[in-house]
Amino acid sequence: ILWEQEKHIPAIINFGGKRFKEDIETGNTPWITTICNTEFGRIAIAICRDFLDMDLRVELKNFEPPVDIIINPAFTPVTADFKATHFDARRSIYAYSFFVNVAEFGDSLIYTPEKDRTERIINAKVEGLIVKDIDLFKLRSERKKWEVQQKKGVQFIQSTR
Repeated sequence: ILWEQEKHIPAIINFGGKRFKEDIETGNTPWITTICNTEFGRIAIAICRDFLDMDLRVELKNFEPPVDIIINPAFTPVTADFKATHFDARRSIYAYSFFVNVAEFGDSLIYTPEKDRTERIINAKVEGLIVKDIDLFKLRSERKKWEVQQKKGVQFIQSTR
């Protein structure tokens, strides 16, 4: 084993009429959420299908200080679940949401809280790049306005975890 990644939800891929389930341990490992504070903003990385977990998204929503960027690298065929989850996260977490899929499957996308969705369909087995300028000051001030508008200033969302 060259490396292991800590994931909680195994990928299931249907390929050539066969179904493959990722062989990872999903037992009692505690969920550890780490947010990186960088010059590019506060960044969270959720690997593959882990981003579909509602408890993780609730934790990201409640994180203080708030998360600015969510990066979701994946190696999976894109489903409606992924698109819907990223679309929802852009406003519920109020952060930029980057879904970065391997070129084998394509469909990487960026959702922004400002309703501007940059989506670029990249054909399978073709490499591509999506670029988005991020204004952190604008993001953070708009987040505060959004929270006041939604009357969610200090409301806490309880996780089921």
